[in-house]
Amino acid sequence: MKMLSLDGELLPLQNLKVNCSKQFKAKDMSGQSSSTASSEQGEKGVKVDVSGTIAFKNEDHLTRLYELFSMKQDNGDRKIFRIGNRDAKLYKIREVKFEGKLSSESHERLLAWVISFSLREQNSAAEQKEIRAREQSSPAQTENNAHAQALKDADEALN
Repeated sequence: MKMLSLDGELLPLQNLKVNCSKQFKAKDMSGQSSSTASSEQGEKGVKVDVSGTIAFKNEDHLTRLYELFSMKQDNGDRKIFRIGNRDAKLYKIREVKFEGKLSSESHERLLAWVISFSLREQNSAAEQKEIRAREQSSPAQTENNAHAQALKDADEALN
């Protein structure tokens, strides 16, 4: 049986389907030619598409899902959740937040709503690696700028 939890709270979805996808953004650099040249635009977080059903008799489950979807942090940003799911674990996803829309529609044959929503990975390994690289290069750049300014000041003092 497939399960999905956010911050340890099990989401009450029956017939759960989870689809994970990862995208590498690239921009076409070929112009009008047949070249395959492109510039990389970076790694994007994994997108987790979720669908399932909630029985009409469990309308409080749909209300709770909507509450989770609507949660905000103190600063007004959407809440970031710890995710628990086998597929997410395979993609090494630890944190997600809701993205796009939460939709519910009546099932054709069952007395249930068909639910769908998307989650986007937050604080991905690629993102953390990029931040660390940026932080490590920044002090050296500052030192280089200070050194260059000191040389310029020394040259001006000699003239």
